Amino acid sequence: MAQIAVNSFVPETPNYYLQNGFYIQAIDSIKFYYDIAYDDDDEAIQEYWDMVPEMPSQIGFIEASKSWTICKGVLLGTVVSAAQVFSGSVASISYSTRFFNRFSSILISQC
Repeated sequence: MAQIAVNSFVPETPNYYLQNGFYIQAIDSIKFYYDIAYDDDDEAIQEYWDMVPEMPSQIGFIEASKSWTICKGVLLGTVVSAAQVFSGSVASISYSTRFFNRFSSILISQC
C-alpha cells in the first residue's frame, strides 16, 4: 500500500509525456530521472532523445487499468505467484539452493 501511495509523487516517464504532448511535464520528468537541466527546454529534450533514441509507445497506469487484456495478465500473474507460495515451490527451491551452496564443496572434493 505504501508503494502505491508513493507512486503518486513519482512522475511518469519523459517518453510518455513527450508522446502525449505534455512538454512541461516532460522537462520536469527528464530532470527527475536523468538529472538533465538546461535553461533551454529544447536542449534538455534533445539530450534526452540522444540518450534514449528509440522507445516504444507507453501508456499510463489509469489507461493500463482500463485495458481488460492487461488486467487479465496482472490477475494471472497474481494467481501464479500465489500458487507458487502456497505450493511450497519457492521454499523447495530455496532449500535446494541452500543445500547445494553448503555441501557443494564437499561433493566436488570427493569426486
